[in-house]
Amino acid sequence: MDACRGHGRLDTLDVLKGTVITAIVFVHLLIARDSGEGTQPSLFMEYFYLGLMFFFICSGYFYRPERGFSKNIKRRMVQLLVSLSICGVVLSVVLFLEAAVLWEMPSGEDFLLAMRRAFCLENLGSPMDQDMICPVSGASMGYYFVWTMFWSFLLFYSTMKFLDDDNRKIIAAIVVLLAVQALIVEFLSVQVPFFLNLGPFGAALMMAGRLLAKYSVFHWMEDCPRNRPAFWLVLIVCAVSALILVIIFEPGIAWDEMYYGKYGGASVFPFYAEALLVNVALVYLAMLFGKIPLLSKVLLLAGKHSLGLLLLHCFVAKFIFMLICEPETVSWFPSTDMTINLIVALVTYAVTLTACEVYTRKRDACCCSCGTGKDLTSE
Repeated sequence: MDACRGHGRLDTLDVLKGTVITAIVFVHLLIARDSGEGTQPSLFMEYFYLGLMFFFICSGYFYRPERGFSKNIKRRMVQLLVSLSICGVVLSVVLFLEAAVLWEMPSGEDFLLAMRRAFCLENLGSPMDQDMICPVSGASMGYYFVWTMFWSFLLFYSTMKFLDDDNRKIIAAIVVLLAVQALIVEFLSVQVPFFLNLGPFGAALMMAGRLLAKYSVFHWMEDCPRNRPAFWLVLIVCAVSALILVIIFEPGIAWDEMYYGKYGGASVFPFYAEALLVNVALVYLAMLFGKIPLLSKVLLLAGKHSLGLLLLHCFVAKFIFMLICEPETVSWFPSTDMTINLIVALVTYAVTLTACEVYTRKRDACCCSCGTGKDLTSE
């Protein structure tokens, strides 16, 4: 058991992370541009929206108990906290100054709102689905996800020390965490500081990733000969089962608003099953993308810089838009022609990815002699 300890990282998983974060960037810039509710999502969108949960599963899959609690905390949680603090303050200051110089706006209140938004301290006690103002100097689109990762890591690392020796304990802990999340959905579905109330679900997904790692499931999928029926059977069972569940228990696309489905807290359980099944199926899709030379290189790079892309893409896009359009507060980005939106999205993606890679290489070159850890742009 725990055979994956003898294996290295899988490019396929980084390709999948790159695929998911690339989709997030383009969906944010081309579709989910405002802060309110959109039209009813399609079945296709609901199905692939569950790919967001892969970051939690992947984090659990590569959990290393031999590092110990303090080292794991330093490696992951400190990284996230420092990244959020730097980006939340510095990027908002840059956007505030840009808007002040180019458009003689915004006010100081806008900047304070951007700070509250970055640290998830806005509208505390209000319903999770309440519409919010998009501050001109705000660059925190998607930061809720990083805060959720932070609390999920805390729950995961603090409990796995006592659970990792027995899979039955891990399964029991998953059930408890899902039950806690269901109760939160029913009785605490309001804005709380730092998105604390999404943490139990993320931790439960990490534990599922840990169970998958103990049996080297993703490594088996990578190494399994394609002519073996078992290889295709797993894909068909997971993809079809997930589709059936998504049709019956529609997951929606508002997990950040603590919406797991129309059955309230009870929807947490089918949502969890859907997320696991969909993401196993998506690993197969990543294997396919990995066979396409240029695309695989781009997605592999994006996967290695998924945290940087998530934290920076809104800032870069707003900075570009502000050079050509007056900023708005009713949406994250100004209303422009779809062609302009697409161009800005492509430029944003390229600039952000390039900046993350350049930063990583320079930092590694400076720090290789002292053996420091991972940079703040990679996940």
